[in-house]
Amino acid sequence: ISQIIEEAVSDSVRFGKANVISINGSVSTDHYYFIVNDNGMSKDQGGSGLGTILLDEIAPNLWRREYALGGTNLEVWIPLNR
Repeated sequence: ISQIIEEAVSDSVRFGKANVISINGSVSTDHYYFIVNDNGMSKDQGGSGLGTILLDEIAPNLWRREYALGGTNLEVWIPLNR
């Protein structure tokens, strides 16, 4: 989880030029959930970088990235039984 958050924050600053980033999370009986929001420039880079590869490996089909006018939102669900 820390690798995913670290990569999300790094990408927010490096590519999105974000200066405000929030990280929130919770745990339920069967999964961890967290969301990383930033105010960076939202632009779909079109490629698969390290962050996308990491997410696909750790949480395949369990994450979503949304580009919005005010920044980017990354949501991730990770099963506890991994």
